[in-house]
Amino acid sequence: MEFMAQDSDKGSNISESDGSFSDDQSVPHISHRMATTFGIGDLNSVTSHIEISNLLDLINADIQRQSSNFPTYPETLRLLQDLCFYFIAIPRAFALQHITFDRKDVIGRGGQAIAYSGSLKGYSQRVVVREVVMAPWEWESPLGYKVTRLIHREAITHSLLHHPNVLPFLGIYHEGEGSPPLTIVPLIERGSLQKALEGPPISPHTLQSILLGVSSGVAYLHSQRPPIVHGDIHPGNILIDFDNNPYLCDFGLSRIRHQVTRTRTILQEAGRPRFMAPELFIKWTTSFRTSSASDIFSVAMTFLNVWSGRLPFSELRNDLKVMSSFRKGQRPEIPTDGVVLAPELRKHLWELLCEMWAQNPVKRPSSFEVLVRVTHGFDDQRNHPILDGMLSSVALVPREVQAI
Repeated sequence: MEFMAQDSDKGSNISESDGSFSDDQSVPHISHRMATTFGIGDLNSVTSHIEISNLLDLINADIQRQSSNFPTYPETLRLLQDLCFYFIAIPRAFALQHITFDRKDVIGRGGQAIAYSGSLKGYSQRVVVREVVMAPWEWESPLGYKVTRLIHREAITHSLLHHPNVLPFLGIYHEGEGSPPLTIVPLIERGSLQKALEGPPISPHTLQSILLGVSSGVAYLHSQRPPIVHGDIHPGNILIDFDNNPYLCDFGLSRIRHQVTRTRTILQEAGRPRFMAPELFIKWTTSFRTSSASDIFSVAMTFLNVWSGRLPFSELRNDLKVMSSFRKGQRPEIPTDGVVLAPELRKHLWELLCEMWAQNPVKRPSSFEVLVRVTHGFDDQRNHPILDGMLSSVALVPREVQAI
């Protein structure tokens, strides 16, 4: 991997809402505490690959031992992200060496990325090799360096996440010196929730498992310090195994895609606007700032899709009409088909969805509240084994997440 000399877009600032970067400084700011802890002097003097790798490895080893509640966790995470962004590098622990895959073995494409099936030496199951699609010359341009930096940053964030409903991160692979970074995650053989919904109708038991799992995973992301915004929740970005356990995946990809497709329109991805909060339609071509509240809107539309078995506003074929309806405050009607629910549960779930897709983002419930209310909706089934793990995860979400 090549390390660039300093340029105007090195360094970064991380916002609290979506973790995006702004290029307003050439060198990351390092507090006295962090400089003392890790023995960091003048970054201009850190020039060799070994020095850079040793520094990143030292900080990564420290943060991997911490919990997100540790007092210095946010500052240490910020430092590691900033340095990876600045040096265009990753800790050695993330660099995988023995990946085998064939570009003919495509298992999915979309969102400016292609996914291939592959194998990792010493790993028991198949893996997904995800590649951001850009022309070869673009990877050598300022855009390519920016995308590489963002992929590295998302790798840092993903590596620290450990939750039964969040797809694990395995590492980054480079096919050769200077080649684009490929992200490696486990392969869930059954595929996406979107694919599962195209099959036979699901049962109330499966609906329960999916709603609880997605709620738990999103609450976990939002409980991190700083909160992690997924930014692109829909059934295509949720994997599901043969036991009906859902896994959130591809968080952070929306920001990478935005860098690659800044001059394009979201309508190139058919169906996706049906899961996007209305406030994002206006901001897409300007600030593009997702938030925990926009995640909640997307979760609501995903829940409706799972419940009804149909896309939100399925009667409208044109995504532009769907976007127009959202902007006007119009929402889909309560399902008359799909999964059959008990009257009380049906009423409870519909009331929750109506709050989650409120036009005003401030009025939407937090992810923690959604998790608690979904759990309580299945209160009469609390002894079900699927719920045991979900209920325990409620206790793991810090109370401060309620303020998100």
